[in-house]
This record gives sequence, structure tokens and C-alpha cells, in this order.
Amino acid sequence: MRETIRAKVLDQSEILQLIKKLSSLRDQAFLCCLYLTGARVSEAIQIKTEDVHNINGLTVIDVFTLKRKKGVPIRKIPLPKESEMTQIFLQWIEQCKKLGAKYVFHNAKNVNKPIKRCNAWKIVKKADAKLFPHLFRHYRLSHLAEKMNPSELMQFAGWSNLQPSGTYIHLSYQLLAKKV
Repeated sequence: MRETIRAKVLDQSEILQLIKKLSSLRDQAFLCCLYLTGARVSEAIQIKTEDVHNINGLTVIDVFTLKRKKGVPIRKIPLPKESEMTQIFLQWIEQCKKLGAKYVFHNAKNVNKPIKRCNAWKIVKKADAKLFPHLFRHYRLSHLAEKMNPSELMQFAGWSNLQPSGTYIHLSYQLLAKKV
């Protein structure tokens, strides 16, 4: 299974196509959030509207790292400014604020409760039955591994050491040719 995941990393345009297949803005925003933040599903469903900030024109999301035993439990994730995915996410945030929702991805019946993990999985399956939520983290970290060094990737992902970064480094022959 692991080799299958490694074999095909979707590019951003393919991910955006998947997102646009969904009819609900909430569902689109959820997939955008999973990808842009690289959050684990359990972290993404716990994001509150108050965790989304605008700092000097940059949207930053505070993601609480649930797996981290020690160290900083909050990752401040900046969203890319000129991204269609960021725009979709921000449209959803505006709706959440108008509703007075506590959680960004709230329960349909109660805006003060987050969606459940099983509902998050259902959203992903609506986009493509072969996908699962953690793949969006995998795709994002794979893309960032081309731009960031292992220490930066470790900080972005919320890891306590550098070891996992090797999983996300997929050097294509084109990228290797540029570096040689």
C-alpha cells in the first residue's frame, strides 16, 4: 500500500479538480484545509474560527498538534496568498463567522460542535472513493519537500524529529537533473 501512495503524488491542479467536484462549499473548504495546512484529520476537525487569523495581510491558521507529546503543541500555518484553495477556505470562514460557528468544520445541527472523523472521511470519499484524508497531508508535505529543507518540513508538519521527512522526499528525475 505504501508504495502505491508514493508512486503517484497528485499535483496541485489535480487536487483542485478533486475539490471542485464537490458541490458544498464546506466540503470544498475542508479538502482545501487538509491540503493547505497538512493537518491530520483529527487536527483539522478541531480548528476553531478563532484559530484563523489575518496577520499583516497573511492568513494564518493555528493548528493544535495532537500527536506531539512535548514541545510546542500549536503550529502556525500560513496560507498561500495567491491560491484558489485559500480563497475557497476564506469564503467558508466568512460563512462560519456569519453563523457564529465555534468550529470551522462544524456539525450541521450544532455550530458549536465539530464534525466527527467519520464525516470527514465521507467528505473525502465524495471527491474520490480511492482517497483518504491523510493523503492530502501526504500530497502537501511531498510538494513542500521540494521547496523546504527537512528542518522546515519538520516544523510545518509538527514532527518531533527529522525521520519522517524521508517519506515525503520524492525526487523526480527532472528535479534531480536541476540539482546536478
